[in-house]
Amino acid sequence: MITERKNKILKILKEYAELLNSKLDKEINWFRNILTIAVGLFGILVSLKSNLNDTEYQKILFIITICTLALGILFGVIYLYSEIVILKIHLKSKKEYIHKLMDEVEKDVIKVLDAPKYYYYLRNLSLLMFFVSLISVSAYSLIQNI
Repeated sequence: MITERKNKILKILKEYAELLNSKLDKEINWFRNILTIAVGLFGILVSLKSNLNDTEYQKILFIITICTLALGILFGVIYLYSEIVILKIHLKSKKEYIHKLMDEVEKDVIKVLDAPKYYYYLRNLSLLMFFVSLISVSAYSLIQNI
């Protein structure tokens, strides 16, 4: 009776986990599409903007649009990165659990799974460059409209 109940609970938990993962995948894909559209719109607005015959209200609305798009893109990228952070935490806890189960010889095998550190430095430099370019194109657009 108890094992039947446990099996039923485990089955429901497995179904729940699968549904949750499916929901998260769909949400991330949807958000990635929205972010792609926002980046495209941002680029189009900045590149096609001309200063000719703009009223002060038009300039203010354009500046608000550029700022909100830039912030939306920045926050969206941070949100998407949260998925990676969650997976890193999960991988770390699994790795620690595996280390508890292994002896010293077997632990050397798991070290091979980590990427060299310079890849992480290059990734961080790339993210920094993207962030600086987002800020600079926003500033360029704002200065052009003042």
